[in-house]
Amino acid sequence: MHLNIGADANIVFSALYFGGRAAPFFNAVNLNKIDLYQSEYLKDELVAVAKRKYLPKNNLELFYSLSNVHVITDASYYSKIEFEAALKLVRDAADVPVFVFAKKMLSAGKIDFFVTGDNDLLEEKVRLALADKIISLAEFNEILISEREF
Repeated sequence: MHLNIGADANIVFSALYFGGRAAPFFNAVNLNKIDLYQSEYLKDELVAVAKRKYLPKNNLELFYSLSNVHVITDASYYSKIEFEAALKLVRDAADVPVFVFAKKMLSAGKIDFFVTGDNDLLEEKVRLALADKIISLAEFNEILISEREF
């Protein structure tokens, strides 16, 4: 089964620079077993963190050059109404663009799941708003194991 996945910057950052629990995610992307979708906002966040921590940017360049890694323009999913509604649901305002991106991609059927390590986005009310399709890295790894393709 081939999956289309959205992922928060924290997941991609861990996969690229640390491995560990994020290694299966990285391997699935690297082996073209999943298509990854990220917004410009998430990519920019990842680049900023790598720069701030003096980490090599060639990891990012190679990763984002993969044919199965897709960066979606912010303008293609931005909705003032959805952002305002999300502000009432998501505790941290910095997570609002992440939530709106995940919601738009899930509702359009572009992704099967959105993977995050952000506890605020994994709260029950947020999960319910996204039809339980926003999941933790551990939950995603369980999906990978159950598929036995990875």
